[in-house]
Amino acid sequence: MIKVNVTMDKAKVSRDIEKASEYAMEVGAQEMLKYANDYVRLDSGALKESSIRDSDFKKGELKWTTEYARKMYYIGTPSKDRNPKASLRWAHKAKKLHAKDVEKVMQKALESKL
Repeated sequence: MIKVNVTMDKAKVSRDIEKASEYAMEVGAQEMLKYANDYVRLDSGALKESSIRDSDFKKGELKWTTEYARKMYYIGTPSKDRNPKASLRWAHKAKKLHAKDVEKVMQKALESKL
């Protein structure tokens, strides 16, 4: 009979899991933004550009920061001229339609770092 002793550095394992989780969050947020921007209202492109510039992917925060973003999100009838998929509440629509796709991307990202 052979004896094997295994020791585990719990602190290192915790750090590795935390880093992998942070990476998965960042990748997932970027993926969700791509889906959400598929449904964003387009005129000059400033609204969409603000999300790419001002979102905090590491925290999982998607932001559209033009002065009119809130109004465009909730009110009116989106023009389909520049974006045929344009929708009110575009981030909610993306979440409803693509959450499972984003979860798969996040799972792969997590596994790639563990």
